[in-house]
Amino acid sequence: MTSTIPSPTVAPAKRVKFQVIRLIRRAGLLRAADRCRFEVRRLRTASANRRFLASHPEFVPPPRDLAFDAYNHFLWSEYLAGGKRHAEFFTKIVTSAIPNGPLRVLEWGCGPARITRHLPALYGSRLERLVATDYNPRTIDWCRRALPGIVFETNGLLPPLAVPDGAFNATFNFSVFTHLSREVQLAWVAEMLRVLSPGGIMVCTTQGLGFRHLLSSEQERAQFDAGQLVVQGHYKEGAKWFFAIHPEDYVRRELLAGFATVERIPTRVSDGLPEELATQDFWLARKAG
Repeated sequence: MTSTIPSPTVAPAKRVKFQVIRLIRRAGLLRAADRCRFEVRRLRTASANRRFLASHPEFVPPPRDLAFDAYNHFLWSEYLAGGKRHAEFFTKIVTSAIPNGPLRVLEWGCGPARITRHLPALYGSRLERLVATDYNPRTIDWCRRALPGIVFETNGLLPPLAVPDGAFNATFNFSVFTHLSREVQLAWVAEMLRVLSPGGIMVCTTQGLGFRHLLSSEQERAQFDAGQLVVQGHYKEGAKWFFAIHPEDYVRRELLAGFATVERIPTRVSDGLPEELATQDFWLARKAG
């Protein structure tokens, strides 16, 4: 099915930025460019981070390189406040979809716990089990030391998880499918179905029409407009510069086709949501009961 939704307006500077990234990607220089960006941001955020840590002595930040790898920044005020915004939004979706009873929750692809760390307080007494996984062993080691009240486990690029069938009634992931190839995405969807109990839900995000500016060639734009997944590699799969851009048709027709029901959740800046929540497509998929 061909998309008929008009592409959102994108500033010319943003288009140019991703054209440059395309050239750097093709040249195999993204990793070197990313190291330079890390050093620039380290210098720019040093003063603000020192002030934040001085005023929040109880806060233990993750290693900067782990945060940068996961979130493309290490501004600690935003790590904490932005993580809470995201956690509140996911919690609202999950508790609305499962209004009663205990919750057994999995975050797949947790990074340095930016969202996970807020969940015990937000779910409260309904939370029966919380597990978070990530493919970076250093990240999981830090999470275990910094947040001992949450179960953290390492996962591979491919399934399975070391959990039994039907262990959770809710799983979620934020911007994880967005950095995986088609085959790996489908393998993880099958794994989420395995670990969900009957009637359980998965909440996930994709980069859809709001990320059409990432498409840097006529071929990619034609592919996207025809309802096909676009993957931009030449980088380590699972990492932030490995891009997957998902047309809505593809998500419904293929990615989440194994679920009994699939619903796209409206997200708008005009509703008070921050841009980082409003621009990605949020999906609520429910396993057959």
